[in-house]
Amino acid sequence: MIADFANMAHNRVSKVNIDYSVNHDTNMVSITHHYLNAQGQPVTTYAGMLPMNWKNSSQQVSDYKIRSARGMVKFAKTSDFTYTIPFVGVLPSMPSGIGDYDKTTLTNLIDEFLNKGKDAWNTATDTYWSGKNYGKVAELAAIARNEGLTQRADRLIAFLKGELEDWFRADTSGSLDINKYFYYDKTWNTLLGLDESFGAHQQLNDHHFHYGYFVRAAAEVCRVDANWCSKSEWGPMIEMVIRDYAAGRNDPMFPYARNFDPANGFSWASGHANFALGNNNESTSEAANAYGAIVLYGLATNQQDLVDRGMYLHASTTSSYWEYWNNIDRFRGYTGDRDNFLSDYNKMTTSIIWGNGSVFSTWFSNKYAHILGIQGLPLSPLVFHVGEYADYLADYVKLGLSQSSNGKPSGLGNDEWRDVWWNILSMTDGDAAVDDFNSMNMNYTPESGETKAHTYHWIHTFKKLGHLASGTGDLTADNPAAVAFDNNGVKTYLAYNFTDTPETVHFSDGTSVNVPAHSFNTDTAGSSTTDSNSGSSQTDDSASSGSSTSNQTQTTSISKNAQGQVVYQVTFPQAMSEVRLFARHSKSEGNFLVASALTSVRNDDGTVTYTYVDPVNRYTSGTTAIARFYGFSPSAGQIFMPGPGTDQWSDTFTY
Repeated sequence: MIADFANMAHNRVSKVNIDYSVNHDTNMVSITHHYLNAQGQPVTTYAGMLPMNWKNSSQQVSDYKIRSARGMVKFAKTSDFTYTIPFVGVLPSMPSGIGDYDKTTLTNLIDEFLNKGKDAWNTATDTYWSGKNYGKVAELAAIARNEGLTQRADRLIAFLKGELEDWFRADTSGSLDINKYFYYDKTWNTLLGLDESFGAHQQLNDHHFHYGYFVRAAAEVCRVDANWCSKSEWGPMIEMVIRDYAAGRNDPMFPYARNFDPANGFSWASGHANFALGNNNESTSEAANAYGAIVLYGLATNQQDLVDRGMYLHASTTSSYWEYWNNIDRFRGYTGDRDNFLSDYNKMTTSIIWGNGSVFSTWFSNKYAHILGIQGLPLSPLVFHVGEYADYLADYVKLGLSQSSNGKPSGLGNDEWRDVWWNILSMTDGDAAVDDFNSMNMNYTPESGETKAHTYHWIHTFKKLGHLASGTGDLTADNPAAVAFDNNGVKTYLAYNFTDTPETVHFSDGTSVNVPAHSFNTDTAGSSTTDSNSGSSQTDDSASSGSSTSNQTQTTSISKNAQGQVVYQVTFPQAMSEVRLFARHSKSEGNFLVASALTSVRNDDGTVTYTYVDPVNRYTSGTTAIARFYGFSPSAGQIFMPGPGTDQWSDTFTY
């Protein structure tokens, strides 16, 4: 090992470029690390791949590895590597008409908030607490509009416009404002909002947490009033706020992605990082809120570069949450290299990631409801990732409520976020959330970023939807504003169309949803809406298991060649624009994805065989493997092999 590393040390790495690309057919995000010399040319080195890298990459790794604060680092002899992770999907709100909520009750709760008057809707003057208030008003405005309560929604939007415009100019009253304005600091290349909180000025802390709420509120205004976000109106100021915490490359005023760390794949909260433990990050959900808001704003203003940037930052944030905060592989029973926590750490999750490790705590409380709840606020359609694994979430909720007097949100003390926990609970058990919510008879105080109307609507909607079915990469969509849910085998597909013309959203299981302009549409189990390419009328079974071409001959195989390498092979009925391999191993490499390393051969009968040859060092005697393939072409749509659905795998291969 020492000799190998010493020899490789002569290949001096002067720069590492990390870039991303979004596959718009699947919403999968690929991130590539390029190692370059002083001349900008690729240089081969031993690249250390963190767990989120090597678990989601087809890159061959060496036998060299070392445990780090994030888990096992594996070294690959390469000049670059690529890993691919899923974008979960976002929505501007939850649509109306789903669930068994009572519209009169919902309307009364909206009116209860409105009747407090706009002076009560935001009493703060700093960027964080003001931002949280704007975020909850944006959510409430969307719910009201979806329910046909247009005048109420317009009142809330008018309030947001007035508040945001106040922040976006420094002379609202005709002279220099005392507070509620932004100032650009040329020394530190940053946008500072007055008043500050949590060291956002003095230490440049938390800009993504604070400013993300402003962008989320602005995105809702833009969704219903595009002119307000035009280049001649307030669009440039909104985009300056985005640039402060998520600027693109070579921005003349701001650093690239400020809080976000491309190497680790998540954000840091501290601006100075002057701690013995290094930098830290607590609320991944507030980070996801900030980056998801960029996606919404980009969709509302038709700016694909912002959509893609937001998708990259959001996908990395949500994937790292499951990889490093929750260590999902340990929950799945994996040990050894795949277990990122130290063996003596006995909690299923952590709350603060530090540069040198992690801790089970918050900055402000030692209560479990806060330690775990901080990863679930604000609960909105920008943080669906919290519910990606419903079985994990059930245990997470049990731990978070373990100090409750009755093990339910209703048993929490005041200011222990009962409504946050009803929202989280509903994503794994909607019936339990609604029942416990009803037991309080509305007699509770909402968390500062919540309203009773939003919680009531959210939990009843999830009671009907069940749990998130998309987001892990197994079920994908070709639109970022599209997600799917599963309730005891009944799938519901939701999509929103930000454009001026109707569009069809395709899910990778063959379901298609036709969505009118500037509207939601919903499909249950693939039975209500299909596009013209779906063929003739389909039953629920056929619609949920793939496109009409999926009934053609399907061939998959796993074998070992003369050199001892494992060969994965699939034959599709025609040439495909994209082919991806999913393989699961019984050894430490587990589930991995191959996106572009397949070779293809056209057969005499017009079919096309795709082959992937895997390095032999992944396997030892007795290693078992199963595989499935995903193919897509514009004419054939999505096809799964062996299919017809996403849950079918090849026969087990034993090495």
